[in-house]
Amino acid sequence: MQVRTRSLAENKYACSEYERRLLLQEAPPGIDEANPARIVDHYIPRTRMRLRRVEWPNQGIVEYKFGLKFPDPSLPNGCAAVTNLYLTENEYDYLRLLVGSDRIVKRRYPFLHRGMSYGVDVFEGPHSGLVLAEIGFETADEYERFQMPDFALADVTTDAFFTGGELATVPETTRRRVLNERLERR
Repeated sequence: MQVRTRSLAENKYACSEYERRLLLQEAPPGIDEANPARIVDHYIPRTRMRLRRVEWPNQGIVEYKFGLKFPDPSLPNGCAAVTNLYLTENEYDYLRLLVGSDRIVKRRYPFLHRGMSYGVDVFEGPHSGLVLAEIGFETADEYERFQMPDFALADVTTDAFFTGGELATVPETTRRRVLNERLERR
């Protein structure tokens, strides 16, 4: 049986995600250090699914999501279709028992640069030393016209190594070696 993924036009529950991912040497000066979100992502092995907990400690808010990200050939290279289910804490706790130990913990800092809003992710634990920035767009045209800012080392949007699911599963020694190679090239 041939399996096919529905395109975004056929999938009434998914949204387009026009997002760029940038590799940084370090968090740029000017990030909003007073308002970070702490994000814990659990990736479900051999799937495109993720269980996410987002905490905004300064606001006393916690959000739980069960997400699915999948490629869609109708979108520009590097973009994905995304579906999220918002969960209660009990639902999250129940699903958390079913997922593996592949996880990523990061702090996301708001950052405004030349009128554009970025999220700067500073990774923690075994992923410490990795800093990525993400910027989202409303349209494919905006995504395509984007020019990499001076604070970034590389656009890694289409580099599978820098996806959350890959980073969560790659051995620490491999991740450190690849990251050091990328940072040293600059």
